[in-house]
Order: sequence, then C-alpha cells, then structure tokens
Amino acid sequence: MHFRGTRQDGPVNTQGEVGSRSEFKHLVDSEVEDDDEDKTFFSDKDFDTEDPSCASPSYRTMAAIGGGVLMLCLVVAGLAYLSGNSACTLVDVTTSYGKVRGRHCEKVYTFKGIPYASPPVGSLRWRPPKEPTCWNDTLDAAEFKSMCAQIQPLSPKGKVMGSEDCLYLNIWTPTTDHEAKLPVMFWIHGGYLHIFSGAEPGYSPNEELTTHSQMVHVSFNYRLNGFGFMALPQLREGSPTNTSGNYGFMDQITALKWVQKNIRSFGGDPNKVTIYGQSSGGTSVMTLMVSPLAKGLFQRAIDLSGSSVFKATMEEAEEANQIFLDRTGCKDAKCLWNLNTTTILQSIPWEDEFPNWSADDLCDLPKKGKFIGPVTVVDGYVVPAPPSDVWKQKIPGYSDVPYVIGTTLQEPEFAPLYPNISKWTEEDYHWFVNCT
Repeated sequence: MHFRGTRQDGPVNTQGEVGSRSEFKHLVDSEVEDDDEDKTFFSDKDFDTEDPSCASPSYRTMAAIGGGVLMLCLVVAGLAYLSGNSACTLVDVTTSYGKVRGRHCEKVYTFKGIPYASPPVGSLRWRPPKEPTCWNDTLDAAEFKSMCAQIQPLSPKGKVMGSEDCLYLNIWTPTTDHEAKLPVMFWIHGGYLHIFSGAEPGYSPNEELTTHSQMVHVSFNYRLNGFGFMALPQLREGSPTNTSGNYGFMDQITALKWVQKNIRSFGGDPNKVTIYGQSSGGTSVMTLMVSPLAKGLFQRAIDLSGSSVFKATMEEAEEANQIFLDRTGCKDAKCLWNLNTTTILQSIPWEDEFPNWSADDLCDLPKKGKFIGPVTVVDGYVVPAPPSDVWKQKIPGYSDVPYVIGTTLQEPEFAPLYPNISKWTEEDYHWFVNCT
C-alpha cells in the first residue's frame, strides 16, 4: 500500500473522517450560442425558447454550472485526500543501530528499507556481509529500497536493473508493543537466485496479509546472481572465511541475526521465527536448515517448491566459473572489484554454453550431465556438505526444527514445459525424480 498525503515533520495522532463523495449528474442536454455578454445569470434571456418550462440553457449558463460542479469536485477530492493522510500516522521505533520512522495506516505498521548490513560495494563486493553503521538521525522507513543488481531477462542482452547497494529489509506488523511477542514470518523471495526482490507486488508480504494473520512479517533483499553466488579462486584470496561463493546465503543469515536482535521492538518474538520461501526461496530454506551458521536463528521452516539439489564443491565451481573470468578480462580480485555492475551481469554465462546459469538447463532432459551451472556450492563454511548428506548422515550443525514442504498451485504456469518429455524413457524419469 502506498500512503497518501503530504510530507510530515514528526509523529502525529490526529485522525479525521470525511463523508463519501457526492455524485453529480449532467444538468444540461444541449447548447446553443448566446452572444449577449451583459445578461444576469439564470434570467429568462439565458434560455433559447420562449417557454421556460422546456428551455435549453445557453453556453454561458452551462459554463457557470460546469465550473461550479468542478469546484465542488475539487473541494471534495481535496478533503478526501487530506482525510486519507490523517488516517496514517508516523511512528518511531528504536533499533540497535538507530531510530526508524515508519507508518501506521489501517491497523498495520509498516517499516520499509531498513539496512541490515553495510552496502556490499567496493572492497565489500564478494565478501561476507558486515553490520550496518549506526545512524544518529531518524531513518525514514516509508519506501522500499532498490532491488539487488540483476538482469531481466536472463541474457547478456537483458535489461540491467537494481543496485549493488541493496541489503535492506521490510517489516509489516499489527503492533509495536514490545510485550506482544507475536510469531514472525521471515519471507525469502524466489527467482532462480538471480532476480526479483523482497518487495514484489503480489508476491511479498503486505498489509492485507498482516491484518488477516496478526503476525509480524519480514521480507528482505539478498545478493543475487554473480554478486551473490560467484565462486572464484581470486575471490577466495584475502577472504576472512577462505571461501568464495554463497554470499547471498550469508546475507540471509545476517538478516536473520538482525531479526533476532530487533524484532521485539516491532511486536515480534525472536523465539517464534518461521523461515519460508518459494522456488529458490525454498532452496534457501533448505540451505539455512543445513547451515551451522543459521542454527538457532529460527524455530520453524516452510519450503514451497524448492530444491536442495546442489553437490558441486567450491573448487569445482571455481574451475567452471573461469568462463566468467575470461569474459571480464580480469586476472585478479582488484580488477574484479573495479568492474562496473553492467559488465559483471553481462559476463555471466547465461546461455549457449556450460556452465549455463539461466533456467534453460532445467527444461531439457538430454542435458542431464550438465543440469545447471554451479550457482550454489558446498563450500565447507555456509554449507558443510550436500544437504541430502547432512540429513541422511545427521551431520552436526543442522537445524532439526518442524518443517513443512510442498509445491505451489501455480508452479507449472511459471516455467516452460519440458520440450522432449514425450521421448523420455523410464530411465530418464527415474533420473529426473532423483535429481529434483
């Protein structure tokens, strides 16, 4: 919901109501010319017939009536506009990093564009996220911030969108009472780990969902595509984790840590956090469940149409991603850090060759040996082992929490049909089921 009204300099609590708009009908049916400019309005001379009972008003009369109607409409519309503004008040909440100013409108408090990490730009590109810098002034949290850098469609010729400065989260809550201790729903958006954001209309939490659920809802952005998941030996050098790749998953974990620190100030209970996501958001849910770095940061998990099928090691991914390095013309990390956003996005192997980072490789069975490029990797840090192995072998560090898994009704409409499915053999079907 976008809030209507003029800019306000401080919290206000006044509210007002304005009656419904009046409806006006056309008052005239026809017009004729009247050249007499000295007549008094609504005299007999303003009509073009000698019988006033069936008179037709002149052009000047019509103009006067129309002007009055227009003025009334403007007044009523202005009052309605101001009434809508007075129904929304400004609300300040203090976080561990500074004060934020959100909006309270129609029984829901909204806070948008709150930084949960420092901007991952410059030397922080392809590095684990860092805590945000504290601020002294009140942060205006009225609008969503930019989506993370991406290209749509997934092609070198696609449109570059978003920004690298994108690590922000959004909160919808029925209350800001510290003692409310409401359940918290932590939404992880999908998009192949390449596109979209935590503010997609019709796909992200909103005021209506918050009103009906009476829970606290959180969405956020995390680094995507080459910025969030590129593994290269050059990026490992100097890294505090001695790893490369999986930066987007690190962002998700950092956002969960922010929730643990601050969600009480927004009416939520840090001990009642449910992570949930769809498609690659579901993949993220599974990844967080097996990551020791996320243990204790959530208590329940819901996976909608996700998959944890990734077994590539960091070393395998680093070798496969040399094609990206060759396209950039870089030889070292310093050169990579100096590249602009567009060059990085256009250098990703989106099509025609392996490793293919786009979704096309998921739509044709004959490419089984090259199911998809190594976007997510087993790095030994965020992901200690392939998720299936973690569960089967009960490798220490995974989150053994209540877990719901399923698919979404519209999932088949989102992706293209498998083009050669009529030619699949029984062996093909077994392979496909085991790999998905």
